[in-house]
Amino acid sequence: MGASATVTSVDSNINFESTLDGPHDLTVNAGTGATSFKGQIGSISALGDGLGAALVLQNSGANNFDDAVVTRSGITSSGSGAVSFANDVTLGDGDTGSTFAGAVTLGRAGETTQVSGYDGLTFSGEINLIDGASEIISNGSTIAFGDAVSGART
Repeated sequence: MGASATVTSVDSNINFESTLDGPHDLTVNAGTGATSFKGQIGSISALGDGLGAALVLQNSGANNFDDAVVTRSGITSSGSGAVSFANDVTLGDGDTGSTFAGAVTLGRAGETTQVSGYDGLTFSGEINLIDGASEIISNGSTIAFGDAVSGART
């Protein structure tokens, strides 16, 4: 990305079909629609500038990440939409931690999934673990769970 951006739709799905890179922040709001990230995020250059959240998810629809995610700061999910990470998530040591308002699903069958973050990780909704090892690493910061952790590997 060449600059910070906001992508909005009126209750329609938003799909990012390819790699998403760059030292700029991204805000996405699909209303009641779903947001899908098909490619890697931050594979060449971590997403975000390290000030504030690198990625803000504002929709009440589902948010699906099919590949690895690398950011310079945290992810804020302020909408009620569930967030699903099928691969590793590396949240850099910027100035903002990560907060997830809705349910979070980690992993994919038979694979190990790791979520690593700084400046606090807050999971307000349920965490669902898919059949495979899952790790949540705080790097010395706080981890807060507001609901149950369930799944094949708890």
